[in-house]
Parts: sequence; structure tokens; C-alpha cells
Amino acid sequence: MRNTQQIVERKVVVAGQIKKLEAELATAKERETLTVGEDYTIKVGRKSEQAELNTYAEVQATLIAQAEQDGKIIYKFRYGEGFDETTVVGDANRVVWEDGDEKVRSTEVITNRIVKAQDELEALDTEYAEAEARESVAAGDTVSVKLGRGETAREVPAEVLGVHTDATGKKTVAVVAEDAVVLVGIGALVFYNEE
Repeated sequence: MRNTQQIVERKVVVAGQIKKLEAELATAKERETLTVGEDYTIKVGRKSEQAELNTYAEVQATLIAQAEQDGKIIYKFRYGEGFDETTVVGDANRVVWEDGDEKVRSTEVITNRIVKAQDELEALDTEYAEAEARESVAAGDTVSVKLGRGETAREVPAEVLGVHTDATGKKTVAVVAEDAVVLVGIGALVFYNEE
């Protein structure tokens, strides 16, 4: 169970990921504008750990047609010559996008990751509200606090003297534990599920 500070830190990380993914998506959308008649490297076959089942290959193919189907652009590629000529239909995920030596993701993959990150942000908002309610301690409250490390680690009862939240959202709690005033992070307080 994460405390509010851990949740805030995670939200910052996820928001940063979303920002990077949105920039990558803008670049990918520009890149995925395919032109009929142009040659592209595409993926054909299937990857498999077993050599006899592995038919995956990357081949040079010419884009011969494109159409919109169910709100998605579908492409028709042709590769090979003569009797070995093959036609393949697929979306932009079939194209091998390379940026230097690094392979890059398609708009569909990036969009899915953005949606997943946004869902995580929403879940973190809910988790934050629950953690904040759980952590709402005030002067005079009796709590359990974790003190010490390693062999001296222990959980002891304590009385809250006060709570301070800094500009970053980090909470520090002043408690009286074992006849001493101790400053601890909110993570040192022990909260039990009331389920």
C-alpha cells in the first residue's frame, strides 16, 4: 500500500511518460504518411522460438493501394517477382520504421501506451484520495510508527504532535514515541486496512 508521497512521485513519472509518448506520437503520425508507388520495408510471416515454425522476414515491398476500413487505414503491398510475387494487406504496423539503427513504434502502439498511462493516472488519483484519507492524522492522534532498522526495527505506539507538508507534497510527522520527540516521514506511520 503506497503513501501519498509515493503516489505523487509515481504520478510525476507517469505524466512525464505521457508527455514523451505524445511527442513520439506526433512524429510517428508524420512518418506514417505512406505514398502509393513508394517502396517500404515490411514484416511478413510469424516469429517463433522454434526454427521450423519461424517464417518471419523483413522484405522490400511496393505500396500498391490504400483504403480506409473501420476508421483505420489499410495498405496493400506487393513484393517478389514473377510467380513468386506476393500481395500482402495490413495496417501501418506491418511497416518496419527505423530511425537510424533504432526501430520505432507505430502510432497504434504509441496510442495504446498513452491510453494505458492515462488509465494509470486516473487510478493513481483514486489511490491518492484513499491514501490521503488514511493518512489524515492530526495533533493528538495515536498512531503506530516504524522505528529503527535491521535488527532494531520495531513498531511502537506514538502520539502525533503535528504534521508538516512541504511544497512538493512530502509529509513529515512529529510524534512522541518511546519518550522522545521523533520526526518521521508519512511512510513510517503504519496504516492498517479497515476491510
